[in-house]
Amino acid sequence: MPTNRIARFFLKKKLNFSSKRKITEHFNFNDVKSVGIVFSADNALQIETVRKYMDTLGNKGKQVKAICFYKAKQLPVLSSSSLLIDFVLPKEVNFMGVPGPSFVNGFIENEFDLLIDLDINEVFPVEYVSAMSRAFFKVGKYSKNNELIFDLMIEMDGDKNLNYFMEQINVYLKMINKAA
Repeated sequence: MPTNRIARFFLKKKLNFSSKRKITEHFNFNDVKSVGIVFSADNALQIETVRKYMDTLGNKGKQVKAICFYKAKQLPVLSSSSLLIDFVLPKEVNFMGVPGPSFVNGFIENEFDLLIDLDINEVFPVEYVSAMSRAFFKVGKYSKNNELIFDLMIEMDGDKNLNYFMEQINVYLKMINKAA
């Protein structure tokens, strides 16, 4: 796989030339009907944490679809409810860091009301999916690399975890509701 620097250079060029995304002027989480989630995971516990977050969103009436870049060579044993998440393994990513399974393109083309990137480690295949997504409103971790990707970025200290990040996303989405 190329260095992230080279891959990001080409991703930035692609974003500048092929952005088909419609950006919403007014965002209200209460009006959101569909949510796309992208994340990376090292273990089954991280997957289960995201699955519970998906359940929480689903209980609020949101249709949720997720893609996980799983960093190991094969998937761990998962509960059947975790099978609602599509997985991309390292062997399914090309030399430029672009995930290859056909469901990834379907996810990218889906005009979700909200895309949530839960990747706190800045894994390039996840960044690619978030960048290319046609979602109307995108939320993710703050970094200089993400400025062209997200409509709302949340700063994370190095010692914070996935649960903290999801709590902060909820806090800021509620704040936007009150401001709108």
